[in-house]
Amino acid sequence: MLSLCNDKLDQIVLSRCKKMVIYGEAGSGKTNIMLNMLLCSKPINSLYYISTEGSIFLNRVLSLGISSENILFSIALDQDHLAHLIIDIIAMGRSPQAVFIDSINHFYRVESVDQRNIRMFLNILALLDVISYKSTYVIASAQVKADEYGEIVAGYEYLSMWAECIAVIEKSSNRTRLLRFVKPPIDLKFKFLVTGNGIKWLTET
Repeated sequence: MLSLCNDKLDQIVLSRCKKMVIYGEAGSGKTNIMLNMLLCSKPINSLYYISTEGSIFLNRVLSLGISSENILFSIALDQDHLAHLIIDIIAMGRSPQAVFIDSINHFYRVESVDQRNIRMFLNILALLDVISYKSTYVIASAQVKADEYGEIVAGYEYLSMWAECIAVIEKSSNRTRLLRFVKPPIDLKFKFLVTGNGIKWLTET
């Protein structure tokens, strides 16, 4: 069973969020939230974790003692490669319990946003739809970028239509973080710390 080691948050995610996006500024805790889900879950079927940001996350996987049993880790090199990794999951036939992508808009953000890259980004979302139709959860983080209007989520106009749930992580102090839902709007904020042993949930406000 999937879990974030927080009963209230589990209830929200598992009942409403077959396709979920978690966004926030760099260092806000997006990757740690996703790895915490690997740490807390007891997979019935396989879990897939795809990083678009290189292999540095593996150091955190090792430090948390996350078992690689029933978890397949992959590193996508560009949008085309990410699409092919997702196609490979679909082609396996057996539906995984969950697919994690960290982060889904990394290449969309760093590559020039021309029509080809937009089409590829939309194709990736469509492929993830195919996965979610097979009773698989899709949990993706998203990066933010700064422009003349402030900080925005690259590709948000597409992600907001695709995702059933969208959560943002905000820094409330040097160590404390707040996770809140913007889609659907839920009047709860989940406070947590990122520790050496993973996520430590504090209070709900």
